[in-house]
Amino acid sequence: MKKLFIILSVLIVAAGCGDNIREPFTKDAWAPQVGPRPYNHRVLVIGDLEKNHLFKGMSRSEIIDLLGEPELNTSILIGYSVFEEIDESDGKLHLTRLKIQFTKEGQKMTRIFYQEEYESDMQRKLN
Repeated sequence: MKKLFIILSVLIVAAGCGDNIREPFTKDAWAPQVGPRPYNHRVLVIGDLEKNHLFKGMSRSEIIDLLGEPELNTSILIGYSVFEEIDESDGKLHLTRLKIQFTKEGQKMTRIFYQEEYESDMQRKLN
């Protein structure tokens, strides 16, 4: 299962690179869906989001207006879940987040990246 998660995480990053656009980004396409994995569909719009909607220098408020309230929000970083899976071997949640970093003042975007997180890292309990 861990190999599957790693493979899917690599696909998420690949989806955001180059011209690999599966579906156009819209706020509706980005919005969480009802169900056990409310964010996994975001993988389909990551390519278009990165290529045509997120740009260095965008303000925090512009990005939040575009993507909605982030699940992770610090003074210089916001994060959105894009893929989650429960590892059947250990029952822990594995999550891939799109993270957006801002200047020290927290006002302008400087970069975007993806980070894998695990249940113990997130200090989150499964319900």
